[in-house]
Amino acid sequence: MFSRKYVSVEEVYHSLLFGGGVYKWHGDVVQDPLKGDPNDRSTSPLLVSMLSGERFFAKRFDADMLELEKYRACILNPIFSDMGQWPCDIIRLEDAQLEHFGLFVRQEYTDVPTPKVRWTGRYALLFPYGMNRRLVSGEARLAGANRELGWKSPAIREMAVQITGAIDRMNIVGYLYADLHFSRLFFGGEWCYLGFSNLVYPISDLENPLTERTRAPARGEYPLEFADPAFARGTIDAIDMRSQNYGLAALLFYLLLGRYPYDGNLTEHMIDDDPISHYDKLEAFLDTPLFVFDPKNHDNWLGDNIRRNRETLALWDELPPDMRFFFTEALSSDSVRRVSLDVPKPRAWMRRFAEHGWTSQSEVS
Repeated sequence: MFSRKYVSVEEVYHSLLFGGGVYKWHGDVVQDPLKGDPNDRSTSPLLVSMLSGERFFAKRFDADMLELEKYRACILNPIFSDMGQWPCDIIRLEDAQLEHFGLFVRQEYTDVPTPKVRWTGRYALLFPYGMNRRLVSGEARLAGANRELGWKSPAIREMAVQITGAIDRMNIVGYLYADLHFSRLFFGGEWCYLGFSNLVYPISDLENPLTERTRAPARGEYPLEFADPAFARGTIDAIDMRSQNYGLAALLFYLLLGRYPYDGNLTEHMIDDDPISHYDKLEAFLDTPLFVFDPKNHDNWLGDNIRRNRETLALWDELPPDMRFFFTEALSSDSVRRVSLDVPKPRAWMRRFAEHGWTSQSEVS
């Protein structure tokens, strides 16, 4: 774990939530224990509680009162420790302190990243430091799996179960998780561990119209790979529970079938081998979000003239019919336009996995 002495300082930081929350920095800096990007060398001061001696690292964020209230609610209603990274306090930073805090709550999903020196954030969330788990990022684990076999690979099925179970547990304790990108998912043993994100929302806020603005990230601040077209195209103004459930279905389709759900006849000519072409292709998917197995519109169906298409068609034909139904229900044009019923929830997927022997019934009881 990266840790080193940064400067000779001794600064004190006070909690915005708890009267006894006072933290001191002696000069040590650390990286985020959950690193989605292995090339990111950004660091945070290692803060020590003057009350308990516990150690913390910090991630900056910008906030108005609504955003601060969201994070306050998250801190006062924590998740279980085996579910994901979670904040435990908030501090405010002075101008002279900002340069030392190089980690941020939000992520950036774009082909032209903004240099971190231009990122802003007057506040910081504190996270416990000293996790002993050895975790592998979703991107690294996916790279080591046998992708050609798709859902027939035990490793791929295990990833699907672990990801879905993690989202399901997050929902059960009262949160929506919309940062569905493999760089935000971490694996260790039997669990998928979720990285904390600005795209985590208390489910209790979803019916409050005042919170819509906090659930409306700008383009580039949420992953496009599995983005809900209804939000990305402006059909709805804010991310909601259906957006999460759609994103999970799109991610599972990619994982189990080996391609994006809209990567069919209309886009098969487009390359995807560098950041610019990757995001060009993702934007093309959102311009024409036609599911490759849409029952009502065949314009984007897969032809069998390409080997990759034949592999996908074979995996689809042999996939259990109830899972094919779930994908069609979630990803078809009726769902994109939101004229169909709600898309399958994580718990429904877990029941399908258990029925087909991918997981035990006890995990969904």
